Amino acid sequence: MDLVFLSSPDLDPILTKLGYKTISGDWSKLEDANVDLIVLDCADPQHQQLYDFIRGSENTQKVPIVAINNKRNTFGDDNALEVIHEGESIGKLAGKIATQIRLRKFNGANPLSATVFEANAALRDLNDNLIKERQDARRIQQALLPSKLPTSEDLELAVHYSPLDAVGGDWYDITTFKFEGDSYTRLLIADVTGHGLAAALVGSMTKLAVNVAENPDPGKMLTRINALLVPVLPEGRFLTLALLTFNHTTKEVKIASAGHPPTILLKNGEVQLIEIRSFPIGFTEEAEYESVSHSLKVEDALLLFTDGIIEGSNRSNEMFGMERLGSTFKESKAQKGTKTIAKILGTFGTFTDGRVVKDDVTLIVAIAK
Repeated sequence: MDLVFLSSPDLDPILTKLGYKTISGDWSKLEDANVDLIVLDCADPQHQQLYDFIRGSENTQKVPIVAINNKRNTFGDDNALEVIHEGESIGKLAGKIATQIRLRKFNGANPLSATVFEANAALRDLNDNLIKERQDARRIQQALLPSKLPTSEDLELAVHYSPLDAVGGDWYDITTFKFEGDSYTRLLIADVTGHGLAAALVGSMTKLAVNVAENPDPGKMLTRINALLVPVLPEGRFLTLALLTFNHTTKEVKIASAGHPPTILLKNGEVQLIEIRSFPIGFTEEAEYESVSHSLKVEDALLLFTDGIIEGSNRSNEMFGMERLGSTFKESKAQKGTKTIAKILGTFGTFTDGRVVKDDVTLIVAIAK
């Protein structure tokens, strides 16, 4: 946030509202604060002494000044001085301030001519922009996630979502819809390459494509989603995605995958891997995807996940792996979704023994009731 020193506190509420951080009053504050701009009220009888103090201090001798109600020649030839006359609009004052701060940061970006203070201003601005970008990305990503899980009498759902960074590449969606009189629940889990704002935007684009391509057959949906996204995805960006629809009338589940890790099916107490070889979304516009079908009985369960959990490693650099994940899922007996996830995460935590996980971890458990 840009820091402005005010010789008079009268403008403090206005500049604060415009998004600036301000300090005012005591001149000695200028000795320690790296301010980006000074607003000098020339109605103050001490304005000349303050100007001399500012230009005589190494910390502020090149800091831009916006002087109110004065003529430039009062202070001599000062290229870092802008004058605005009393009675001018707040908009004009704000424009002068914004221009001077922008010029200071522009100067700071030139390594050959920048002063230490100008370089600091430029670096601080870069840091502020990065923080804002992360905040924007976080908000976008949070908007992608369902605010609550749908409920039904015949399907229990539970989710664990743990991004590695403030803004991860994983995201998921769970929603219900009707088609030709039947009710469906759709589960989607995705892993976008990279993290940050770009990954959040790709996730947002994908969610829009999902809404456009809605179909009870997830294979047809993925084919349509891929065709929509290939022309607009940034170069080098793609995503793996698993899509599942559960028909509440027939108890049939259809599963399709775009380069995503296998879905684990726990059926009659035994583990099956539903592995579908396919291209990730965004590789080629001609890619076509097909669905596989399974009927679910009471206590049959499905586990969808991203590769962060199977690629987590212990202190011997051994990965958690598919086999260990499947056996842990089997041991949980899928009696309740939240307990199943707790069992998996507990086993995973014991295995990694405090070692840093290097990717997002997302799990979705669906249990037929």
